[in-house]
Amino acid sequence: MTGVNTDTKPTTGTVTHVDVSTDQAGQRVDNFLLARFRGLPRSRVYRLLRRGEVRVKDSRMNGRPYH
Repeated sequence: MTGVNTDTKPTTGTVTHVDVSTDQAGQRVDNFLLARFRGLPRSRVYRLLRRGEVRVKDSRMNGRPYH
């Protein structure tokens, strides 16, 4: 896949596309993000989720449970 950012640290103002492996598929989104982007504060992860800045299968995660 071209144009996919596979870095473990997100950069400001960029979109990061991540393909989830089968062993990670049943994991909650918040826990997946915390494991994937180590060092990113937990409060930032939850803020991203609340604001709808995280998408799963093209659907925003705003206001939804994190699983």
